[in-house]
Amino acid sequence: MSFSGSASAIARTLGDCRIRRIRLPRTLATALWREIAVDAALGLELQLQQRYALPWAPLVLALAAIPLSQRRARAARARGALLCAGLAGGYYAAFVAARALALAGGLPAAAAPWLPNAAFAALGVLLLARARAVPAAA
Repeated sequence: MSFSGSASAIARTLGDCRIRRIRLPRTLATALWREIAVDAALGLELQLQQRYALPWAPLVLALAAIPLSQRRARAARARGALLCAGLAGGYYAAFVAARALALAGGLPAAAAPWLPNAAFAALGVLLLARARAVPAAA
């Protein structure tokens, strides 16, 4: 491609490369804007609920970790510490999965951040009840 011609020849050559503006039908444009607005509202609701749910995570994880740390033997305590680290990783994975499900529309945005808290609180209560039922070793 040679550009040794006049300005009009260059404009004709580059005319095929220019991006043309596409006009969308009014109903399609309105539908797209509505979809964008709904996605933004969903994201904001999810973020607000995450800000309320995340401060409860340490309490929920502590509720599940206390029974794991109540063992007397050294090996059992070490195993409990490893289980607690795994528990924290599992909580984070559940939190991220619930967020992804909410963004995909599979879960309500108001409930998704609270789901891992409820699940791990139930696990903690179950572990506490189980720890009370087992007599402490002397």
